[in-house]
Amino acid sequence: MRREAAVPIDEELETEICRQQTIVAEQWPGAHPHLFPALTGNANGQRAMTYYSYRLMMLHWLKVCDIRDEQGDPVHLTPHQWRHTFACRLINRDVPQEVVRVLLDHESTQMTAHYARITDQTPSATLGTGHQGQHQRRTRHP
Repeated sequence: MRREAAVPIDEELETEICRQQTIVAEQWPGAHPHLFPALTGNANGQRAMTYYSYRLMMLHWLKVCDIRDEQGDPVHLTPHQWRHTFACRLINRDVPQEVVRVLLDHESTQMTAHYARITDQTPSATLGTGHQGQHQRRTRHP
């Protein structure tokens, strides 16, 4: 069973969430319990978009925007990788593991420790000047 968790957000994200809520409320007046409702087979707006639908939309967006990795190859990205990156960045910035555990809503400290082990196994030398893992948008030329 999924639980709700409180996660701190900045003002920019809050603004975007409010904008999305307005869009959803206009599409499904009176019944809009989901930030991302299913786009098909959802006349009353009660069904949430599935993980797989979201992932397919994201893959399409990555292709259309021509997002590339540092070697110039099309980037491979999943929604879960954002969570993973968030956790690793917190650990790398010496945020206490208990704080990371709460932010990620982990039930066990062992799961949070997994991210600490991953970052411990990544030598600083492989991180270069901080550009590794960043993505760029390539402009298509005719």
